[in-house]
Formats: sequence, C-alpha cells, structure tokens
Amino acid sequence: MIRRSRTYSGEIWTDAGGRATIHLPADVDLVSTAVHCRLEPGDGIRARVVSASSDGHVSIETDEPHAKVGWRVTTRRRPRLQKGETTDA
Repeated sequence: MIRRSRTYSGEIWTDAGGRATIHLPADVDLVSTAVHCRLEPGDGIRARVVSASSDGHVSIETDEPHAKVGWRVTTRRRPRLQKGETTDA
C-alpha cells in the first residue's frame, strides 16, 4: 500500500463572531483522505473545528472574537492497493 501525507499550516484571525474558514489548496479532497487538524489559539482562548468540507475548507470557531489561531492540517491519502494486494487482514 502507498500512503502519502501532506501537512499544511498557517495562522488565521477569527471574525467578530469568533469564526473563520481555512482554505486549503484546490487539490485537497478532505473526503478521500484521513484528516488531522490541530489548532493553537492564543493564551486562554478555546478553539474547535466546526466542519471540514470536501472542497478543502475547514471551518473553525473560538470562544472570543478577533482571535489569532495557528493551525496545522495533516492529510493522509487512504491506502491505495498495489497489484496483488487485498484488503483482507
């Protein structure tokens, strides 16, 4: 099996409602990959992932408006079978 992972990272500011959307590159399909998202908000601020869509958008929310949040999204393609491999464990 071939597994390929990619990591994307950056910083984003939430709006007045404490929401923001992370836009990943157009070739990222969050449905066909395993996704791990880590959020690193400032001191005393809580942040969570609200949703992730197949078109590479990850929506987050914080408990305070206008908060700076560091983020890291790691995607891993689901295993693709090589010639002669089966899914039997």
